[in-house]
Amino acid sequence: MGVVDAITDLTSQKNLSNLIVDILLAMQPITAKQIYFKLKKRHGISVSYQAVHKRLKSMEGDGLLKKEQLEYIINPIWLDQVNEFCSLVKTRLQTRERIITHLKEKNLSDKKNIKIISFDLGGALFNNEFDELLWRSEIPRIYGQQYKISKEEAFERVTAEYRRLRGKTPGWRNPEFWLKHFHLNVNYSALIKDIKKHIIPYFDATPILKKLSKKYPLILISHAQDNIMHTKLKIAKYDKYFLKVFSTGSNFTKMTKEADIYREVCEELKIEPDELVHIGNNTDFDYKVPISIGINAFLIDRIGHYKEPYVVRDLYEFEEKIKELEAEQ
Repeated sequence: MGVVDAITDLTSQKNLSNLIVDILLAMQPITAKQIYFKLKKRHGISVSYQAVHKRLKSMEGDGLLKKEQLEYIINPIWLDQVNEFCSLVKTRLQTRERIITHLKEKNLSDKKNIKIISFDLGGALFNNEFDELLWRSEIPRIYGQQYKISKEEAFERVTAEYRRLRGKTPGWRNPEFWLKHFHLNVNYSALIKDIKKHIIPYFDATPILKKLSKKYPLILISHAQDNIMHTKLKIAKYDKYFLKVFSTGSNFTKMTKEADIYREVCEELKIEPDELVHIGNNTDFDYKVPISIGINAFLIDRIGHYKEPYVVRDLYEFEEKIKELEAEQ
């Protein structure tokens, strides 16, 4: 039973689980027979001992209760999960209120078409040095050390597994998924400890974010997992610039930026697709997909492979494209 289901279960009128918890809140630990008699005496309900025992076993199996010898208590771990869930709900509601307030402060109810600007994380804002080290160096290195094999063999095994599961699991882009998958004895913080210094924004990211954020709400839509996104934003001190961060894997359990994801983002922000401007470095997912639903999209190509009108070489050129869109309105 999930936390939401458990809360719903406990708040229903005269629910047996609710009454059992009520008794345990008053006195615990307590045996099944004591709970049965308390239900009859305290709440005056007509229920068999077998029904009470069955419900207790069910609540124990769902993690709500914990049995110590013959006595039951409310499971502290479940309480922590409830607290975590309530905290998450509160945080999301606060974030939603912050978004609504911010949009109102930006006077987005006027007639201008551009209301929000969206960035991809990699390519647009950060180079990929950190990512290369994370996936191709650190995880294979730790794998090799733990299983006592050579660097070369560890690299081959790890990257072969990357290839085997690519596109088959939403956790494919999540380093924590791979730490569990390979049974590595480190956590995410330890994994990135020595390579965080390689998180480097492009030269134009800070001045353009600072400038655009004064005029427009900014968001991120990225394939990167939210833990990586927040690590980069925190180190670069970019948190203050972004109203909302969307991860395809963390928020939508998708591997790629599909059209439905862009639609959901627009729906959540209460804007039409043509009121969003997006920039990223992937021809398909940062340009072709968003323009297919009416989003103003641009491709950033810092090397110079493409020459099309929708391509920019850096974020300064992107700023000029925004000015052109503004002039057309």
